[in-house]
Amino acid sequence: MGSDDDKENLSEWKLFYSLEHAKHQIPRKERSSFIDLYYSDTRRTLLENGDTLPALLLNPDHSKAIQFWEKHDGTYAIITMEKQLDEDGKRKWLESGTQIVNKP
Repeated sequence: MGSDDDKENLSEWKLFYSLEHAKHQIPRKERSSFIDLYYSDTRRTLLENGDTLPALLLNPDHSKAIQFWEKHDGTYAIITMEKQLDEDGKRKWLESGTQIVNKP
């Protein structure tokens, strides 16, 4: 959903329709930053009444996730999340991209 690297690997990624199921795949130490990012201001800004089919793709090594949903106008909102080192050298989930596309 975006770069060619993502398209090549998506068949190996795991699809979740609920954060409740996905969060257990994330190491406990990183879980709170993952959940915070999942419910970020970006997501709140992009979500509108009538949007449907939210889902999350998680790559095999649990270092990158893509949350996406169909918007009420037929476009798709996509938020890419990646595990990165923060200023303190701790692993934290950060947003690495956001886009609205006609078709994922």
